[in-house]
Amino acid sequence: MKTLLFIFLSFIYSQDLIVSSDLEYFDPNTTTIISLDITDSSLIGSVISDLNVEINLNGNSGIELLYSRFQLLSPDNIVISLAHGREVGDYPAWDNNDGGILYNTVFDDESPTFIYDGFSPFPGYYYGDQLLSNFDNSSILGSWSLLVQSGYYQAAGEASFTLMFTLEEYGCTDQVACNFDEDATLDDSSCEYAQENFDCDGNCISEIDCNGVCGGEAVIDDCGICEGFNDCLGCTDPYASNYNENATIDDGSCIYGYEESMQFIFEPTSIYNPDNGDTMYYLDIRAQSSTSEVGGIQIEIQDIPNLITFDWYGYTDSAFDFVDINDNGSLSFMMLNTNQEDVSEEEFLLIQLGFRLDNAISEQEYGEIINLILETILVGDFNADPIQPLSNDPIVNIGYKGDVSLDGSINVSDIISGVNIILNDSTPSDYQLWACDLNEDSYNNVYDIILIINLILAN
Repeated sequence: MKTLLFIFLSFIYSQDLIVSSDLEYFDPNTTTIISLDITDSSLIGSVISDLNVEINLNGNSGIELLYSRFQLLSPDNIVISLAHGREVGDYPAWDNNDGGILYNTVFDDESPTFIYDGFSPFPGYYYGDQLLSNFDNSSILGSWSLLVQSGYYQAAGEASFTLMFTLEEYGCTDQVACNFDEDATLDDSSCEYAQENFDCDGNCISEIDCNGVCGGEAVIDDCGICEGFNDCLGCTDPYASNYNENATIDDGSCIYGYEESMQFIFEPTSIYNPDNGDTMYYLDIRAQSSTSEVGGIQIEIQDIPNLITFDWYGYTDSAFDFVDINDNGSLSFMMLNTNQEDVSEEEFLLIQLGFRLDNAISEQEYGEIINLILETILVGDFNADPIQPLSNDPIVNIGYKGDVSLDGSINVSDIISGVNIILNDSTPSDYQLWACDLNEDSYNNVYDIILIINLILAN
């Protein structure tokens, strides 16, 4: 016999739940199923942390416990035996002295008293045949049943049961998460967090930089330009020897009364293998002085942040026996002629600087030019009198048209590499495709090979 009973739900406190049934008649010599259907949608996501079961029984003959078995069936079809009589199971069991009444008998795993050690009508808390903890971490939703097995023709009466749940609820337990669930007691790894510098509603909670980026680091330079390089600073006095006609703000660098000068020639250089961050590139600085008495040189160059870093030097003129170089956002190097040897008044190679790429270069930047900003050039003679520095602007070309083989020069290997690309005998990088497209028609074909040959012959 299966009966669907009226369910009474009552929340004791935030996570505890009681489910009770009315008294229901159970027949002799059969198994009666008393069911409770729990369908409350607010309990979705809750799992069992602890379960106690209370049974009340009124037998008709006074021998019901001797001939009966009580089992609990979960929605997941897990069956736990709570207690049984001697006539329907092995010892330990109820015997003929235990009667036919259960009054507020609660099965609780944490009770120190075995059910068969109690006294009729067994009020209070006991542990039963099997542990109710077998239901832990299960959902409470679905049909629960008390199975009352009567094994005697006179064993009949009324029974009811109550399920007392302690619940845990899965959800996000991190209070800083956007989807924090204050009712959750078990974390299910579902926490979602706001993007850096934003709150959970997408509002910026950091400073907005001059590019309009929330939490960005771009700043306005002294010239009022976002991410500028202070290009407007310099000597604005036309009577000074270092007058800068492009400067709009005087930075106090004006120098007067030069008697000698020194010309610095920065040779253009090219980045010819942008996909390899270990490739070393070289910037040659040549010089020619009007005097042989050059005691020291100090140069500062603003490179491009997060793009290139100078970390090597070589081939310095022999007169300069002390050289020190540092790149900490700006390249600074000093050359000293401590023995005061004469410097050639003919043009000579002063120093060769080596740099590497900090980050990969995007395809959109191929063919662009990096303008390195000369921040400072100081030259002094043996008496520490200033020598007028003259200079062109150092530049770095991003890309080297025709250098398909990525060796930094135009030669026959570039013809071979270009032909292999055109005939699909190699898998070129995006940069090699760009370097091979000399006529810039977005195709690689025989026209480009002819132009490479022309470059080789011209050189």
